Amino acid sequence: MSFERPGRPIFETTPRAPSVTFDDGKVRLNLPYHDYVEATWTYREPDTVTVKIAKWIVALRGHNMNLLFAAFEEQSLKSVKARPELALEPKHEIDSYVVEITFLAQPPEPAAKLTKRRAIKGRLPLKPSGWDE
Repeated sequence: MSFERPGRPIFETTPRAPSVTFDDGKVRLNLPYHDYVEATWTYREPDTVTVKIAKWIVALRGHNMNLLFAAFEEQSLKSVKARPELALEPKHEIDSYVVEITFLAQPPEPAAKLTKRRAIKGRLPLKPSGWDE
């Protein structure tokens, strides 16, 4: 009788992690969870989880991403490193791991259009620096 072991996450988790570290093999980026916006995992792309956190969009491509997505839902993911070599090892077929991490800076939100204040007679005209006449 043979028993298969359950799939295991190949990333670090901890209850109530204050931040998450992403390591793509070239850059380690640590971001606080208080700037977490959302994580998306679509049925069309089951090997990719996309996370919006702080000013970054982080795309994580890997295998059996359900455990990784659950770690984002619980905000318990502490760190994850891209491990492309695991895709070549059959013993990791049932595990959850990331093979590639891509960092994209989110475009800044457009600033609200401000209207100029007209000078009122008898008061000094005040204008923020950088405004043209």
